[in-house]
Amino acid sequence: MKNICHIFITLVFAVFFETRLFASDSAIEASSHAEFFESKIRPLLVNRCYECHSGNAKRIKAGLRLDSREAILRGGDSGSVIVEGKPEESLLIN
Repeated sequence: MKNICHIFITLVFAVFFETRLFASDSAIEASSHAEFFESKIRPLLVNRCYECHSGNAKRIKAGLRLDSREAILRGGDSGSVIVEGKPEESLLIN
């Protein structure tokens, strides 16, 4: 299950970075990216990752929460899991 979750998270965040959700250039673009994240990405995180990586988890694995932007940026026990705008340097992607 751990490998499946890691692969899934990698794919989700590859899309996440491709859509440049963290680095919007305009309010319209930011709104569009937020809508995409809420309609496409968050449901996948809820169904595949939140059981172990959310504030509602019985035990948060690796100290990593994926239920908010702030938690994602904070990272887990291994430190930061993403580098904004540089997915190739992000632990979550590699």
